[in-house]
Amino acid sequence: MLLLIQYTIIFASVLCLVALGGCFSEHSGVINLGLEGIMVMGALGGAVTMFLLPAGTS
Repeated sequence: MLLLIQYTIIFASVLCLVALGGCFSEHSGVINLGLEGIMVMGALGGAVTMFLLPAGTS
């Protein structure tokens, strides 16, 4: 049960950050339809970066 709560907090924080970015763009008058794509490309970039970094770097 504790693991479920931990993963819920992790995934909810990512979605809250994307929603906050959408709120800022809507408030400025720009309609951003690509928030999900930006989130996916950010995750892909992070995964590729972690793959390419040598093990043991901090």
